[in-house]
Amino acid sequence: MSNIFILDQVGEILADRGWPREIWDAATMSATQSHFYKYRSLENQQIAEYVRKTILDNEVYFSDPTTFNDPFDFVPSYKLFSGDLMDRIQIARVASAARPKDSGRQSDEDRFARARILEEAVFEAGRTVASQHGVYCLTVSPDNILMWSHYANYHRGICLRFSTRAYGVRKADRFVTPHRLIFRAAHPVRYSFERPSSDILFDGSEKRIVDLMMTKSIDWKYEQEWRIIARTGSGIYRFPPSYLDGIILGARISSDDTNQLLGWVSASGRKIEILKAHLNNSAFKIDLGLFNRG
Repeated sequence: MSNIFILDQVGEILADRGWPREIWDAATMSATQSHFYKYRSLENQQIAEYVRKTILDNEVYFSDPTTFNDPFDFVPSYKLFSGDLMDRIQIARVASAARPKDSGRQSDEDRFARARILEEAVFEAGRTVASQHGVYCLTVSPDNILMWSHYANYHRGICLRFSTRAYGVRKADRFVTPHRLIFRAAHPVRYSFERPSSDILFDGSEKRIVDLMMTKSIDWKYEQEWRIIARTGSGIYRFPPSYLDGIILGARISSDDTNQLLGWVSASGRKIEILKAHLNNSAFKIDLGLFNRG
């Protein structure tokens, strides 16, 4: 059974599940952004079907973060302790206390080694927790040369444009809740030279957990990424139709893909602005302009 939710109800879901204040603050931050963007490829029928469902059925897919192309994503450096040596030994003693006693006497080194084994188990548990979340990745940059290459099939794909405001949606509409957390629930990724770490015994606050989910290596800074995180897991989520208000055609998109895309837009019956990316004639730059249907 597919995991389908109305994205406009995410706010209520988060509130019911006790999500931290940081998530609500994210809505305030993202309100400063008028649009978010999602690069998509059209390179095969299966991938193109996802795009068709986004346009016609208002569906997006929240991914399992353990499948991301960054192996460090959602994988902080877990620690069982962060104090001095005596703190570590004390924790190691606690960790080994549940073990049946044997005839031999355990040294502090043995206890410390067992604590390290427990630490590794915690790391695996952290991965399990990460896999229970769903993540939708967005960007604020629709004209990034590398993003077009990496995520839109070498400029042959498209870039979806989502508004942070649902224009024309009535409060009585079933898609709308008082929280109105849709794409406004997006939170900016923080880029760092240092890998985040978490001391699970002394630093397991919700605030810290959210921070770990939103921190990536400085190498990814060019993506200017924002994320919507759902604790309801990966799967298909739905959004109000008016949030998709534009589509940018890649600079190298084929005429067949263009015609197919325009057909989907026409069948949706919605007003979606179509733009076209062009290679700048004098600089390493992508120019965006309205698409000429003639």
